[in-house]
Amino acid sequence: MGKIQYWLFGKFCRRIDGVMPITPSLSEFFVDEFGIAREKVQTINMIVDSTRFDSVRGDKRKSTIAYCGTISEKKDGISDLLKAFQIVLTRYKDATLTLIGDFESSVTRENVYALLKTLKIENNVLITGMISADEMPVFLSEAKVLALSRPQNMQAKYGFPTKLGEYLMTANPVVITDVGDFRLYLKDREDIVYAAPDNFTDFADKLLWVLDNYDQAKIIGMKGRQVALDSFNYRIEAEKVLDFIFK
Repeated sequence: MGKIQYWLFGKFCRRIDGVMPITPSLSEFFVDEFGIAREKVQTINMIVDSTRFDSVRGDKRKSTIAYCGTISEKKDGISDLLKAFQIVLTRYKDATLTLIGDFESSVTRENVYALLKTLKIENNVLITGMISADEMPVFLSEAKVLALSRPQNMQAKYGFPTKLGEYLMTANPVVITDVGDFRLYLKDREDIVYAAPDNFTDFADKLLWVLDNYDQAKIIGMKGRQVALDSFNYRIEAEKVLDFIFK
């Protein structure tokens, strides 16, 4: 966005009746950057439909680490995840990594397949491509660990990945990089396991900790599910939207 476009966008924002950002940080951005009155800003948390997971449980967990979403570098740090997984394989040789989704571009596809060969892990990585909405809860619930190695950047600072809600709803352990507003909702080693962003060795260490301490990690996963039910509940957030519009 150019300077003129940015100025016009700010001018537009100051004239609107209200704005509903997805994170507290983004709410503060609209207040501080564009001077929008605080009472005109209401954070609406990311939501997840818990009913999609009611009949799906990971009782038959596969020995796989899973990621879902658009396979990307800038947004989700796919190369860090692959490098971390290579380290995991040195101890858990039968582990697999399942990447659920399609690539953001042909360039990313080429880079990922080249990295798989360089790391010599192609036989342990499954790339599903696009799957149906009905299949997604099954794939996620069957995984032993769910992972998101999001790098530290502007999108991570102000955004919130909707996939995290689905990760948490499985009650499986989740390893995620410590970026954005995650800590406002989730505590390390209580509801989730954090890794340092842009550090694949630390991400590998956290994956290994989960696998080494899986009984404890399962308890963390169950507590994470409760956080999702409490903080990312579509009914609660819908009420907030209605209250904000009609107050």
